Amino acid sequence: MSPLQVVLSGGPTAIPVDELVQLVDRLDERVKLLRGNGRDHFAYFGETAMHDGQELPRFDWVTRTSVAE
Repeated sequence: MSPLQVVLSGGPTAIPVDELVQLVDRLDERVKLLRGNGRDHFAYFGETAMHDGQELPRFDWVTRTSVAE
């Protein structure tokens, strides 16, 4: 199966445009972005969003975890 494009939504800070669309293998996996000294976690809850004329699965922000030192 080829990767799926998804769009990220929410979070404590704005998502940089170059990270807004991500590729995932499965919709039941979380997307984790390294941002500063932590990771922002995004999950799929069955919603979609329009991005550049395409309706994509929307992954919403759920939590932030610290990077272990």
